[in-house]
Amino acid sequence: MASRTSVSQLYAAIGQLAYTESQMATMPLSPFVRTDVPRLTDQSTSLATLAANIHARDPNEMSQDDVDSASAHVLAAQTPFDVINDTNNNRLDSGPVFALVDSAIEAIRAI
Repeated sequence: MASRTSVSQLYAAIGQLAYTESQMATMPLSPFVRTDVPRLTDQSTSLATLAANIHARDPNEMSQDDVDSASAHVLAAQTPFDVINDTNNNRLDSGPVFALVDSAIEAIRAI
């Protein structure tokens, strides 16, 4: 059984990541380029759908460990986007950023 607070925080974090990625698809910043837009859009759509699914579920039917794991993955995926948005010259590569988001998506699906 997961706490309502932690599920609410996860829901908010997923929404933030989905929004951040959709904005990046609208106006890609380095390390992303126009060819990354479809993948950014796909990931943000997946995240938004997963957020809606989490919102509709009963926290009593979720494992707290799974919720905590998903939260950690989502926060880890959000971090490089924060760096991208806050700095002019980052040394990030898009591949690992996409991998972090994919990992977050899988962790959310595991709940």
